[in-house]
Amino acid sequence: MSRVTRPTIKVLVSLILMPLLSGCAYLQYFGLFPSTGTVEDSPTGKTIVAGVMVNEQGIPLSGIVMLEQGKLFRGKFRRGGVVDSAGRFAVEVPDGDQWGLHGYADGYIYHPESITLAPGKINRYRWVLSVDKDPQDNPTIRRITLTPEPAPGVTVTITLDAFDPKLRLSEQVLALNARTGDAFVMEPPEQPRWGHPLEGKLYPNGIYRAMYGPLPPDSDVTDWVFVVANEDCSISRITRAPLDHVGSVGMPQVTQRGGRG
Repeated sequence: MSRVTRPTIKVLVSLILMPLLSGCAYLQYFGLFPSTGTVEDSPTGKTIVAGVMVNEQGIPLSGIVMLEQGKLFRGKFRRGGVVDSAGRFAVEVPDGDQWGLHGYADGYIYHPESITLAPGKINRYRWVLSVDKDPQDNPTIRRITLTPEPAPGVTVTITLDAFDPKLRLSEQVLALNARTGDAFVMEPPEQPRWGHPLEGKLYPNGIYRAMYGPLPPDSDVTDWVFVVANEDCSISRITRAPLDHVGSVGMPQVTQRGGRG
């Protein structure tokens, strides 16, 4: 009897799940299989997640990537970085093994998959996003506050007013400090409720909160980037305080590890 390979199993299971699931639910279960990338030596000996984010036609997308430590959809977001106008990203992570890589771009369904990293290496991925064909009911970020004004040595309190018209927010009310590369889930105003079978928990609309600090040298308000996703894998506009559109140019700098207070 011939041996069934992991890619073959992945394709077979995806074909079985496709009629049963749709949208983000399908992506979530399909993404439980670790995605394969390429590995190359890291000149610094540090573990780097790098690559390019494109649409289905291969056109580069700017936006952000977020990295969740351990199994996918456990909410342990730890690292992230800005994706430049050429679609390139490079983020340092503390170790190898299993992570969840999430890619976000305005106007596209976000893409989550499980990845297995080689420690001390550059792990490269090509991340493909599908266009959001039904954006009118996407979640929105209505307001962000950071107090006191971000500055070196300060610990800030962050609030974010998240709204989803279908009341289907996921746990991904996310903050990223692009200077340090630290990413984290913000605390909801109340406990989530369970959605339909094979879905995750549904989080409430309202004011989400977090504290972070002390901030490193040269910090200011423009270091902060935010995104909100719902259970359909639709996202808010990626926003940088005070609600400026995200997009950068030039070579991506490796986002170095920092520390969260």
